[in-house]
Amino acid sequence: MSIDLEVPHHTTLSRRSKNLGNIEIIKQDSLNSSLDIFIDSTGVGIHNGNKKKPTKNKSWRKFHAAVDGKGNIVASEISSNRATDSSKVAKLMRKIRKPIKSAMADSAYDNNRVYNTLDKYLKNKSSKIIIPPKKNATASNRSHPQRGGSIRSRKRYGKPPWIIKSKYNLRNRAGNTFLRYKRILGPSSKCSLVARAARRTADGL
Repeated sequence: MSIDLEVPHHTTLSRRSKNLGNIEIIKQDSLNSSLDIFIDSTGVGIHNGNKKKPTKNKSWRKFHAAVDGKGNIVASEISSNRATDSSKVAKLMRKIRKPIKSAMADSAYDNNRVYNTLDKYLKNKSSKIIIPPKKNATASNRSHPQRGGSIRSRKRYGKPPWIIKSKYNLRNRAGNTFLRYKRILGPSSKCSLVARAARRTADGL
């Protein structure tokens, strides 16, 4: 079909997207009554234009996401590259309206603040938080009960058996989602402001 269609330049879309308001990535009413979520983050480069002499120090942002068991992104955040992974957990959880059956994240999220935040959204007492303890982690009376249990369990069984026993190996679903995202949109976001980067990320997913 030979049809001429006018398509706005990506810079026009980027400028106007900041005024679109909140965009729900996926209709949460269509999801299961309770969710298994996987939390992770990845770097997103900022496209600086096609310059003859591109800048050596290229900027990048962090894309934080909570993914359900089917690979759907149910919540996301864009931050500066200076933000820690665990600092965005509370914002992600406030966007999820379904109770949490289990929550998984990597060792960058291993601290009591993350456990306490996730604990508020768990479906019931049998719901699990599965985060591999850091190498130097020690259980104490001030540790969250589930964090203390993970620390003792990994010391007892060793890391590889603990991964299988806790089903932590399922966490690669979050990594697969990020891989799919970068294959669809590319590794760079074609806008320089964090707010616009967040909008483009939501639009693309």
